[in-house]
Amino acid sequence: MRQLFNQDRALSHDVVNMALRWIAGLFLAAGGIGLIFAVMTIFSGAWLTGLFQIAALFGGLIALYLLVRLQVETLWALHRLNDRMSVLSDDLRPREPAPAAPARQKAAAKAAAKTPEKTEESA
Repeated sequence: MRQLFNQDRALSHDVVNMALRWIAGLFLAAGGIGLIFAVMTIFSGAWLTGLFQIAALFGGLIALYLLVRLQVETLWALHRLNDRMSVLSDDLRPREPAPAAPARQKAAAKAAAKTPEKTEESA
């Protein structure tokens, strides 16, 4: 569980979905409590008020859930866009030439040692 919330790692889709499930559970609990109060209002004789409470409760909770869901999807899309932009910026950044490998340097030194150099005596 500790690695799930590691700040050094990139945001994972599982963490976002888990947070959304927690919020959905809290909304369901709030809806259950509100439904109990609305049913108590209906049984107390104010049936029109109770029906309005039920409609307002479910309408409000569905609207809040959809709002949170939209924000989660926006957060996830921005996170993916940030990842893509960082990869693209790494690809577009000019690269310095890589230093020659030691094997290439040794091969070049051997080739230079094999070719006879002209000296003043041989000319």
